[in-house]
Amino acid sequence: MTVPELAVVTVILSVVVAVMFGFLDQVTGLSLRTDRQAEAEGSAQLALRAASQNIRSALPVAACTSDGATPALPTSYADCMKVRVSRSTSGVGACPFTDFVYAIVNDGGVKKLIENRQEVSCTGTVSGVRLRRVLLEKVANAGATEPLFTYYRDNGTTIPVTDPTVPMASSLRILVKVSYAANAPALSFSSVVAPRNNR
Repeated sequence: MTVPELAVVTVILSVVVAVMFGFLDQVTGLSLRTDRQAEAEGSAQLALRAASQNIRSALPVAACTSDGATPALPTSYADCMKVRVSRSTSGVGACPFTDFVYAIVNDGGVKKLIENRQEVSCTGTVSGVRLRRVLLEKVANAGATEPLFTYYRDNGTTIPVTDPTVPMASSLRILVKVSYAANAPALSFSSVVAPRNNR
């Protein structure tokens, strides 16, 4: 082979290799993005299922209170809610109870859906306290326009979070939006729950 022929072959091979690497890079990026999306979907569905099960069996919901951890819990029913679940088989409202708090907290610029849990005996003794268990990270709810909780009356109208009848809502919607990749639209997941003890 002459030098010009060798140069032409080298150029052609370089172009082919560059195209192949570009294709492989796109395939790898797409695969990684798909994996992250699937992981985010699985995490969001697990978080929703855990919260929905407890809220479904709850006594009327209550306002959140400080748990002594930082950052502080939200004070609105929109992004923070406390529920009490009876662990007794003797009837609604019978003790002992398990208290749960579900809230979105902004921890160092990362929004997280957290769960607090504590056991309460019939004498009021608190045990088994577990604070700030992270159910979901990279929550992308946009504050007041996309609240974690939305409450509804029997006729389907929305109850404002400042309304004193919120604790007796006949149903509520839990909405979580998750950011799973830069420059990708957030994934949205929701669940509608009718608290059994409010019917």
